[in-house]
Amino acid sequence: TRLIALTHSVSGALLALLLAFTTIYMSIEIGLFRKIIRLRGELVRIGERKDFSSRVYDEGNDEISDLAKSANWMLSSLESSSEELKRYAAHLEELVEQQTARLREKDRQAAIGETATMVGHDLRNPLQSIMNIAYLMEREVASLPQDKSAVLVKWIERLRENVIYMNKIVSDLQDLARPVNVDRKEVRLDELLNGVLADLKIPENVRIEVKINPGAEKVIVDPLILKRILQNLANNALQAMPDGGSLTFEASVSGGELQIEVQDTGIGMDDETLKKLFTPLFTTKAKGTGLGLAVCKRLAEGLGGKILVKSSRGTGTTFTLSLPVSGNVEKLDR
Repeated sequence: TRLIALTHSVSGALLALLLAFTTIYMSIEIGLFRKIIRLRGELVRIGERKDFSSRVYDEGNDEISDLAKSANWMLSSLESSSEELKRYAAHLEELVEQQTARLREKDRQAAIGETATMVGHDLRNPLQSIMNIAYLMEREVASLPQDKSAVLVKWIERLRENVIYMNKIVSDLQDLARPVNVDRKEVRLDELLNGVLADLKIPENVRIEVKINPGAEKVIVDPLILKRILQNLANNALQAMPDGGSLTFEASVSGGELQIEVQDTGIGMDDETLKKLFTPLFTTKAKGTGLGLAVCKRLAEGLGGKILVKSSRGTGTTFTLSLPVSGNVEKLDR
């Protein structure tokens, strides 16, 4: 009887223990199953949104938590790759836009070149003939009485000024179209700047100042091209000062570059104008072709240099011409 009772007790205890283990096992399995379902749902939602910056729940020390941690690591890698792809795509789009702009500008320059060739050929000879006629008229007028010749001399001078203006337009067009041929030689900047000023019509209410810092007295550049650039910049500065002001030239050599600043105290320019300033045919002037500054930029680049500009409304404008210094005077002399 005792043996039977003991057997029943042991059997009951084993059954209770089995039920307890079964319950615990089922609880663990259900918990793991719920974690798997949740993990799957989170990953599906992330995949649908393509939001690789999101993360799944990964707290715990079981296998499912380890799997979630691995999933978060992969999501982090995908996020980094996605950001890198976005940056690459943006950079590629920028390059395409820049190349498209270059091609458009190239087509524009080609059209200007064809126009320049035609205009230069068709207008050069007539303009020279008009200048010759003006010279002959001036000689004839000189023999007339003073009261009759004064008005004619005035109109002849007006005619000559307009021919010079038209000739400059032709020159600007041709400079935009043809290659820049450089002939470097020793240049005294004071003499070159004096030549630039001598060719300008400077109003009485404009003060001129020239500063040549030590080291910039003699440099090796193409004097004709440099003079052309400075004449255009100076003309632009004078036109920006209808009520007078100051025009300053300052030259210096620094870091292997010759820098010449052309500064005026004129009306200045806004940011929108500055963006288009060197675009051929862009002008804000009533009487302007929009070629002068474009020519300056092309000639400066032909010399291996560049032109920078700083300006704001009411405070004037500063153009900085930077050119590489091609050796020194001693090397040229040898």
